[in-house]
Amino acid sequence: MISLFLTSNEAIQMMMNVMKSLSHALRFFFQLAWESRVRLPVLLTVWFMVLDVRMQLEINVNLGQNQIDA
Repeated sequence: MISLFLTSNEAIQMMMNVMKSLSHALRFFFQLAWESRVRLPVLLTVWFMVLDVRMQLEINVNLGQNQIDA
């Protein structure tokens, strides 16, 4: 019969394995963030500027159509 309860050594070993895998994932994400510390803000800034220009053009076109209709 399989035991449903873990011994303290098995529980500790499982927690150490979980913490090791979490530590590798966390280290990967911190390294990725450090490598893109300049690239990501620049890309976001350019993206928001492009969206802003597109929104301004759409608003200006709509205002121009409303003046023609009036």
